[in-house]
Amino acid sequence: MAAGLELAGDPTQPLVVRHVEPRSPAAVLGVQRGDQVMSMNGRSAAELVAADDFAALTAAAAGERLSLELRRAGVSRTVTITPITPRSASSPHCAQR
Repeated sequence: MAAGLELAGDPTQPLVVRHVEPRSPAAVLGVQRGDQVMSMNGRSAAELVAADDFAALTAAAAGERLSLELRRAGVSRTVTITPITPRSASSPHCAQR
């Protein structure tokens, strides 16, 4: 899963899911391109963007639980996933635990 990383530190811009690997556990959990990330592990999206802190979405975070509050079409929901590193890429996929 990739979140919108072109925000250039502007916390007024929404943090949006850009990509979800087909058949990945994130996809199985219903995470979709275009979902707005409201918070990640209890930190607001605005705080994450302002701090340029997307470490939870890197391959180094593989195996650590990630709680995402997402909003789509005005409806919020929280999913808990565990990123795993794919065999052929450096960005993590997300696995349900």
